[in-house]
Amino acid sequence: MRLSGTQLRMLLGLRSTAVIWELEEDGIHFHVSGYGHGVGMSQYGAEVMAEDGADHAEILAHYYTGTSLEKLSAAEARELSGGRERDN
Repeated sequence: MRLSGTQLRMLLGLRSTAVIWELEEDGIHFHVSGYGHGVGMSQYGAEVMAEDGADHAEILAHYYTGTSLEKLSAAEARELSGGRERDN
């Protein structure tokens, strides 16, 4: 049987999909780091990808498959944000 990280998390009630498991004499021990929020990108996973040389576009493409990055003009960005200006 194969399970995705999300399926394993739900099945075992783990707080994150960032799991390392070890087979011990008394059973399987799970070591979980972080808190999964179910929104798509693992901060830990993204950090490892960056340390391995991935750039922002590669990291985003890994976590948000089927999407693309596009440059917007300032006017397009204002329109998408509802005309709100960012505080710097």
